[in-house]
Amino acid sequence: MSEYRKLEIADWYDQHSKSILSFILLMVKDYQQAEDLTHDTFVKAYLYHNSFNQHSSERTWLFSIAHNLTVDFLRKRKPSRFFKEVFLLQKDNNLLPEEMIRIKEESSELYKALGEIKDTYRKVIVLRKIKGFSIEDTAKILSWSESKVKSTLFRAIPVLKKQLIKEGFLDEKTYEDTDLDISLKKLNADLMWKTKQKQELKKRIISDIEKLESQERNKNPLLLTRIKKVSLIRKITYSGIALIILLGLFIGSAFISPAMAEVVSKVSFINQIVQSLKETDDRKGKLDALYDEISKKLNENKEYKGKVEVGMSWLYSSEPPSFTVWVGDEDFKQEHEDEIKDIIFKCAKSYKIDRVEIVLEVRDKVEPSEKNKELEKLTDELLTITQEVVEEKGYTILASGVSMNPKKVSIKVGIEGTEKHYKEVKKQIEKHVHDVIYAKKHEKFEVEVKREGEDEIKGQNWQPIFTAVMEETHKKFKETNGFAYSFHPKPLEIILKTSLSKGEETKEQAERIEEYARQVVEIKRKELSVEAIPYKIIIRDKDHKKLYEKLHN
Repeated sequence: MSEYRKLEIADWYDQHSKSILSFILLMVKDYQQAEDLTHDTFVKAYLYHNSFNQHSSERTWLFSIAHNLTVDFLRKRKPSRFFKEVFLLQKDNNLLPEEMIRIKEESSELYKALGEIKDTYRKVIVLRKIKGFSIEDTAKILSWSESKVKSTLFRAIPVLKKQLIKEGFLDEKTYEDTDLDISLKKLNADLMWKTKQKQELKKRIISDIEKLESQERNKNPLLLTRIKKVSLIRKITYSGIALIILLGLFIGSAFISPAMAEVVSKVSFINQIVQSLKETDDRKGKLDALYDEISKKLNENKEYKGKVEVGMSWLYSSEPPSFTVWVGDEDFKQEHEDEIKDIIFKCAKSYKIDRVEIVLEVRDKVEPSEKNKELEKLTDELLTITQEVVEEKGYTILASGVSMNPKKVSIKVGIEGTEKHYKEVKKQIEKHVHDVIYAKKHEKFEVEVKREGEDEIKGQNWQPIFTAVMEETHKKFKETNGFAYSFHPKPLEIILKTSLSKGEETKEQAERIEEYARQVVEIKRKELSVEAIPYKIIIRDKDHKKLYEKLHN
């Protein structure tokens, strides 16, 4: 099986590597980094091969892996450093070494202009206009709705044209949209990767694949960045949970044996975890309150009204939060940047949060066309109609989207019960929504209803547990720097990635991390009343190889 996987990855590399490398290059603007991420894309495709379900083409699947890796890479770089290195210094750095990759002169202006627009616009232009992906496949790659792909592309094209005009690369009066489409398609062909470089990277990928364990299983990375605001923070009483677990550890043993001594040594872990979980919840509550306070302070300032928007994110809640402030234009930014940062720093200090990261960004102002406005209005009306119909029938919409080509409304509804019951309800809702839309809007839209699968429900139930494991193990052991999980194949795999190297001492540390993670799982599972299922905790070293694992039934 592993030999078949390796051969298929090699075949996919021959077909798609140039396209993937150029996509990443257009995003990171650094050839060496683009090559490394291309390498990681194909190695990851090998590891995750079992999860490729052919619901999309292998090209779409590979691009989704490449996109996720690129986003992770860009996220880990500090915003200020990223801005300076990628945008301000690109003319001084040899980011396109000619011995490795070359771009034809007539496409170099377009390449530079793409580098100047924000990454959300750049990637949707690259995927739709340069790589030629359909709206559906682009949505899959970016994990967006189809309507978001369309609306973002509508906004992105005028921004790119404006940049090209600003740089003097095109004449506003004579340049047509069709000319831009042709130029974008041509850019794909004009980025030329040297054959020698391509073959050398292939050898490196195959060599690394051969070093991997033959039984490596597919992984599903957990989104690490928590974007404000997802949910309200609940205050939990932990002492009762700790008592139950402690009693469970001691009952059943009438004397202190060596095994019992080992158990006793783990009791402090439980106390630590219980206290740490409470501190984490307090910290998240504090971050929530801080965000609200900053938003309030900025909104109270009449000069900022309608010109400032703030967002907050963090990788781990125990680390400094990052604030992004979007402002209307460059002049406003220069005039008020220090003042805005001072407000945020003072608010943070009042909540006893000493370190925060702040970056101000100018939000592109693009007035949507009349056609765009009409599409957005129609989409909102269709979703409102759909929600009213579904709620009238006593069900809840979990997710929804609208496509204009073909005309289709897709909804995920919370329908419990047997498959037979689900199919009956599905048919009723689809017909009712279709009929009401036609009656009110005089347009025929296909309506598709789905419900959550067993794995989706299980994933939602376990999500707070996964988050706790990720947060608490990182707080306790700074070597832990990544997290993943997989429900397929069974049992559930909980994977902790670390910076550890192989060796006897590090194996002992891996065992400690595993035991700590297990106790976090059990505490959170009992707290949330989540059904017990077999699971395996896997600790990986810095090279992503298995260092230690243990099965828990």
